[in-house]
Amino acid sequence: MASNNFNEVAGGVFPVGVDDGHFGIKVVAGPGRSFVMPARAWAGKLLTAQFNDSQAADNVYETADGEFVTITANDVAAPAVDTRSADYPTSSVNRALVAHALIEAGVAGHQVSIVTGLPVDRFYVRGSKNIELIEAKKSSLLRPLSRPVGSDGLPHLATVVEHAVISEAVAAFLDAQLDFDGNEDPEFSEISEVMPVAVVDVGGKTTDIAVVREGGAGLYSEKSGTAEVGALYLYDQLDRRLREAFQLKEEVPFAYRKRAIETGSYMLYGKKHDVSKMVAEALDDFAVQVGHEVSKRLKDASIFGRTLFVGGGARLLASRCGQVFPGVPAEGIWIPDEPEFANARGMYKAAHASLSQR
Repeated sequence: MASNNFNEVAGGVFPVGVDDGHFGIKVVAGPGRSFVMPARAWAGKLLTAQFNDSQAADNVYETADGEFVTITANDVAAPAVDTRSADYPTSSVNRALVAHALIEAGVAGHQVSIVTGLPVDRFYVRGSKNIELIEAKKSSLLRPLSRPVGSDGLPHLATVVEHAVISEAVAAFLDAQLDFDGNEDPEFSEISEVMPVAVVDVGGKTTDIAVVREGGAGLYSEKSGTAEVGALYLYDQLDRRLREAFQLKEEVPFAYRKRAIETGSYMLYGKKHDVSKMVAEALDDFAVQVGHEVSKRLKDASIFGRTLFVGGGARLLASRCGQVFPGVPAEGIWIPDEPEFANARGMYKAAHASLSQR
């Protein structure tokens, strides 16, 4: 984050948006204050020998009596659970990841009001809010946890005093609609008042598709839904390709796959290999997969005032919009700056609006 001068709105409580997805934990605490951390953790206590014997492991959390979670977000060789499970939103792993991301983002020591999200098909069930899951997720992140104290004797945790849950794709709509002070964008408001707005949110586990009704009054349920295809499947695909190409027996570490996607090179035994063609082919396959799901839901995008393309997948596939949105002209698709933070920004704006109304 750029600063620790957070935007206090009401009574010493700070609004924070937390997009606690299956691929990464994204935190937004105001303009210019965003942070992302891989959603990688191990359900249990992993002991690591420290060079400095007096250094306490600050990545181990006790999430319940005798129950531990170790954050392995930046550890190449450490194990991690697969977050693509149905219980992830209410799990101890999720709770520890969010707590650690808030600390790494610089929010430790503050009282925070957070907003998180759920995919469309988990937030809604047959057109109605999934109250049971929403309340379970709200309660989960309000439960206390602990970690080793620092050298000053303090645990340096953020205190979550409030937690609200919204639909992830709706968060992206809010991000486009409002600025950081809660003022409406005139152009977007004019369009969204009289035309539906489609949101395509390609995350880690899923692609969330939501069509927001005119005036932001709700969703067109028959056009909205969630498909089980996301960036983690791209990573799985790339792992398979790398293992075949280099005759590897073990899974390629997550960090190495991430670097290959970002740079087009893969380092094996200290030697760089050009894998840009392999990465491009994997991205093409991923774009076609997402495009198939988009076409099933949205069909003719000409009825939408805007089609918002957001999530980490939007950054990965920005140059492949023709495959994701076949037949839709470039002016029909809008990718915001830093599209991977669109949900977290919308969640921050929702938290800010809630506190400002007091």
